Amino acid sequence: MPETSRDVVVVLLDETTFTVPVKPTLLASELLDMAASHCKIKEKEYFGLRTEGDGYKNWLELDKPVLDPSQDLPKGSGQIKIFFTFKYFVDEVRYLQDYMTVELLYQFSRQAIMKGEIVTDDACIFELAACVMQVQCGEYKNDEAALRQLKQLKVIPASVFSETSVHHW
Repeated sequence: MPETSRDVVVVLLDETTFTVPVKPTLLASELLDMAASHCKIKEKEYFGLRTEGDGYKNWLELDKPVLDPSQDLPKGSGQIKIFFTFKYFVDEVRYLQDYMTVELLYQFSRQAIMKGEIVTDDACIFELAACVMQVQCGEYKNDEAALRQLKQLKVIPASVFSETSVHHW
């Protein structure tokens, strides 16, 4: 008996979710459009839909139906969790045209660095943290205020501080 529909939980970049009953004919590109619309994103070309399982991540092929067997979705009749996230990155943020895309790229990158999903050297992390502090807090005042702001902003993973000689942390 053919499957009529399955509930798909779409997880957005801010970790909010929405549920869509997906029929077998709904293309992954149409689900991507729904998620982009939900986030008010105009530059959809940088985003994709991803599933996750035990130790793997799989990108959905946008030209195929969401429920197509080749999409490698979890088996069974329960809800399917699909993540709406960045798939492609730009070399420079100035290439992005829409403010919302820039904001989401910033949030995504910040979270990914904190979770250790984007690995970079300490110098780059400190430079990024300085840029975030400049935008969020304004001009540098003193070391004590800067360290307090760093703790509140959560832009540097704790592992970086344990590996460096920052003794005030």
